[in-house]
Amino acid sequence: MTKSTKTKPESQVTTLRQALDTYRASIEHGAGAKVTASDKQRLSVVARLREQHSDEPLAELNLDRCAQLINHWRNRPVGTKGNRLSRSTCANFLKELVRFLHWLNYSPASPWELPRGFERISRKVASLPADWQRLRKTSVSLDHLRLLYRHADNLDRLTICLALNCGLGPSEMGRLTARNVICGDDTNAMSHVPNGHAILQSRNVVTSHHREHLLWPETLELLQWAVRRASELGQECLLLNNLGKPIFSPSCLHPASGISNRIGRLVSRVRKSNPELASVNLKSIRQLGYEQVRCIAGDEVANLFLGRLHRPNVLIKCYAAPPFGKLHLATLEVRLRVEKMFESANDTCVPDIDHLPARTRRRSKHGVYTRYIGHRKFRVGTHLPTAERRFEAISHLFRIMKDVTGDSRWTPFAQALAGQIAAGKLTFSITKANSSIQDNDSKGGAA
Repeated sequence: MTKSTKTKPESQVTTLRQALDTYRASIEHGAGAKVTASDKQRLSVVARLREQHSDEPLAELNLDRCAQLINHWRNRPVGTKGNRLSRSTCANFLKELVRFLHWLNYSPASPWELPRGFERISRKVASLPADWQRLRKTSVSLDHLRLLYRHADNLDRLTICLALNCGLGPSEMGRLTARNVICGDDTNAMSHVPNGHAILQSRNVVTSHHREHLLWPETLELLQWAVRRASELGQECLLLNNLGKPIFSPSCLHPASGISNRIGRLVSRVRKSNPELASVNLKSIRQLGYEQVRCIAGDEVANLFLGRLHRPNVLIKCYAAPPFGKLHLATLEVRLRVEKMFESANDTCVPDIDHLPARTRRRSKHGVYTRYIGHRKFRVGTHLPTAERRFEAISHLFRIMKDVTGDSRWTPFAQALAGQIAAGKLTFSITKANSSIQDNDSKGGAA
């Protein structure tokens, strides 16, 4: 049976945009009631293909015209912002275009067939010198990483440790639960795990390969904090926002963007006081861990660090276990190399004193507002303007401390004093002559 006899002539599509509309409808029909993030991404790509390519009869879609459509994305056209599209973006558009043409070849909605020699058309996306410049900009040093770690809260620190210690990407971090953390007697039965250490077990999202990483003490402590927090909020996922909801949302167009954007916001805050800070993202932090493991244990163990298992021999892949023991020893060596990042982590610096009042948290059911300075939480009362005034007083206090001592770090005295002001037990007034602190409980006496 030929393609032309499968459907009636009046129901067949004859133009390129009609075929793209039918292809879009087939994607929606295949997704059903539950549309995943991958389906949404494909639908947006198809809509972009419909905008970029002009409408033309399918009869004119010969081998040369197919090559022109493919070369349009191979050469990386200019986007809406005036810059050439990235290599990965063009590769995604090119992949969906070829997928559409194959669907059109077998679809009964059109008599069009793939021209002879279509598979020999090159689909390699061009590379530009700007790609290498972008790679150089995303490199991160240990000094910059230490600066970020000092200004980060617990959730940001957990994200940094998971990327550097375990080589996890944002989508893998968002899927972590308490079941992934293995410690105690469960690890004692594993001969390849050093005694007294915990491990994190997961699966690669793309390849479904088993992953296993030895946890540093700092990473384990942050994971235990995340487990307790998720248990109190009644959630299964470990990475939760301030409202108690999972940051990773599979139903969104970009499910893992919330995790990646946290590091971007952290870098923006730190750059206000440290303009020399380089552009840092999760990919560059993960790349730093990969390079360290590769220098210590070689390419095979480094690929295992990222969850990639390349074994040319089928028998070795089936019967031999991956060298997780070598990976664990390399992880311990990496911990010694990045120990500088964890120094002075308890001396949490104030991220930006001038912008502290802008970080308002949600109101609880009792009408109490809470605020964060660094990663410490304070209760600031029931009236928002009053809370703003209290935190402005704390900002003035730290300005005076920095002018007098030249050091704006958290000392035990400053932490206790800020907590008293935030709770409303102390008032802080600024005059032209001097600054004074009064005790509300001692009838205006000096504190």
